[in-house]
This record gives sequence, C-alpha cells and structure tokens, in this order.
Amino acid sequence: DSAAKKLSACDRDATLLQSQLEPLSTPQLAKRLERTFGVLLDKETEQAYNRDYVMAILLECYEKHGPREIRKEKGIPVSKHRLDALMQELNAVNWPHTTRERPKIKAEHYMIIQKPGSGVEDSVRTKKETAKLIKYKKLFDLAVDTLAEVDPVFAERFTALAVTHNFVGSPHIDTLNVGPFYGLSIG
Repeated sequence: DSAAKKLSACDRDATLLQSQLEPLSTPQLAKRLERTFGVLLDKETEQAYNRDYVMAILLECYEKHGPREIRKEKGIPVSKHRLDALMQELNAVNWPHTTRERPKIKAEHYMIIQKPGSGVEDSVRTKKETAKLIKYKKLFDLAVDTLAEVDPVFAERFTALAVTHNFVGSPHIDTLNVGPFYGLSIG
C-alpha cells in the first residue's frame, strides 16, 4: 500500500518479502518477474509501469512458487585478540552528540570515519573528517588491522569506516555507499 512506500528501510519489517523488494525500482521488479518467473508484462499497458501492480504480481509469483531458500553464510573468523581490543575501544567511545550522519539508519549511534586522503585537500569537510579521524584514531587503526587480517588489499583501498552501536539492518539500496564493503558485528 502507498503508506508502506513512504517508510524508510529502517522502518520496514525486514522479514517480509515486500520489504526486501521495496528498494528495487519498478523496472527492476518487472525484470525479476521476467527472469525468475517468466512473466512478461505488456509494455503497451499502463499496468506494466504501475509499481503497486508489478509488486503485487511479483509477490503473487513468489507465493505460488513456495518458500524461498534461506541461506546462512559463515563469515571469515577474526582473531579473538583483535575482537577483544575492538570491543574494549568501542565500549570507550564517546559518541558524538550531534545530528547523526545517517539519521534514517536504525542505530543508537552511527558515525563515519573517513580514511586519510579520501577528500578534497584543505576543504572544510576534509578538515572536519581529519579531526574526527584523530579523535577516533585508535578505533580506526584497530578496525583497519582487523580488516587487514582477512583482506589486506581491501584494507589498503577502502575509503570510509562506518561505526555503529545497536545497529539494526534493513533491506535497502544504499546510494551513499556504492562500493564493496565488509561488515563486522561484535558484542
């Protein structure tokens, strides 16, 4: 329904298939209908471009198809001493009390620490990012060392570290984080 469309990703029930499909555009939903279920929409009709209609047909196809396979992926183990050091530093973080950088994210605290050299030199923004990096340098370094343990190449190349407290994930298409990323959950 149209009220559900206005919800942010963090406000939708992530267990519902529709919530997981909401981030997709109407053409992406139609493409999934075609590729997954062989359903071709008549592009000469308005219904083919009506989001509610396309979503309803797709959900109906999934319902007929039966339950989706649930996959559980095991992550890459990280050394206990690194996790312990990270947890200790996270517990000591004095979280910023300003407007969160990503207010629509469902988390008690959320901040982004930029890697040095990722912004425009001498800009106001880069100066603020550098000050934040200095303030949270130990946390940043511990996170980089932990990442380097599982992927040393990526640890050299990534540009930003998102640090959260009591984060609740939700299906969404991230327009700000458009590259590959790693996730680590501890505590």
